[in-house]
Parts: sequence; C-alpha cells; structure tokens
Amino acid sequence: MSAGNFFLYLNHDDHTDMRALATIESVSRPLRGEFIRTAAVAGAVLYRIDVRLPSMLVAMSAGTINTSQFSGLLAVLQGTEGHCVSGEGETYPWIAGRYTGLSQRRRLVLQLNDESAGIVIPLLDDASDRQRLALLRSLMIAGCVLHELDPRFPRLLASMPEPPATLAELQQLTAGLFRDKVPLPRQNQTVPVQSGEGKRTEPASDASIVRNNMKKLF
Repeated sequence: MSAGNFFLYLNHDDHTDMRALATIESVSRPLRGEFIRTAAVAGAVLYRIDVRLPSMLVAMSAGTINTSQFSGLLAVLQGTEGHCVSGEGETYPWIAGRYTGLSQRRRLVLQLNDESAGIVIPLLDDASDRQRLALLRSLMIAGCVLHELDPRFPRLLASMPEPPATLAELQQLTAGLFRDKVPLPRQNQTVPVQSGEGKRTEPASDASIVRNNMKKLF
C-alpha cells in the first residue's frame, strides 16, 4: 500500500462520530484536508506507542475529557499513580429520539503524502481488510480528541522528527505541553534534615525535575 487517498466514514447515528465531525467542521474548510491528515498521523503515533490508546480515547470522547484525565490515562497504562487525577463526576444519559431517523454516514478523504504515509501505511498494511476501516476511524478520532485538548497537540506529534516511542516519553511531552493545566504529583512529605551548620536541606521537587526534563526535550 502506498501514499494516496483513503476513505473513512463517520456515521450519523454515532455520538462519537458526530463529535469528531463537529471538531473537523470547526476547522476552516481550506484546512480540513490537512487537519484530517494531521489527526490520523497523531493517532498513528499513539497507536505505535500503545495499541490501546486510540480506542481508549475514542471511548472517552463520549463525554468530556480534560488534560488531567488524559495524563491519568497515561499513568494508568504505565501502572503508575503519579498523575491519576479524575475530573468532576458527569453523566451522559440516553435521550430518546436523539439518533433515530434515516441511517446516514459521512465520507471523508484522508490524503497521505510520502512523509505521513511512512507512519500510517505500515499500520494499515498490518491490518486485515475488515479491521482497516475501523482502524482509520479510530486513529482519526483519537487525533480529534487531542485537538480538543490542545490544537497544538496533534500538530506536534505529527511534525516531530522523532515522535515519542514510549508511554513515558509521551507523558513527559504531555507534562511540558500542559504544564499549566496538569497538576504535578504530590511531593512526598519528608522531615527536613539539619546539617552541621544548622541549615535545612530538602530534596529537589518533582516540579523542578519535570522542568529540567522538558528543557532537554524542547
């Protein structure tokens, strides 16, 4: 499979599809083709890191996802507890008649150039014919979710010469991008130790460690 045009479909009776379509339509019409490609590439970067990530973001897009919840998701997948911060409890009840009517779907065109094809095509080649359309949809919607978190996020993932390859690298990138939105882990409470000269010495904070790491990354 080579670079070119690929088709994917968003269904009118699926709330997740309609939310992704609303995100796409919020972008200026001349830029939508580029946006769809960027979203798909960003989703492919997530899939390469962990095959569960795009589908989990698709599932979470049924409600409101914020930066703390995304960071918490990465922490859960890593098996750590540092950033597990949940948002306010919300409910999304079924409402009669919301999705009734004629079955319709919207066809979108994904145009892959040589650069983006190197990231997306290997994933499609590795998928069966039955899985391919579902995978394309998952990648693109995951990219839309990242756009809702911060419009810079999918563009950054799609344009980095060496995108993050592990959950730890992705979480470090997330901490740098959302440094004002994602609360850092609580510092362990330690008893100050008196030095020989009577001065207190305290361990370096987690915040300073994250800042130093992000300076190296960027």
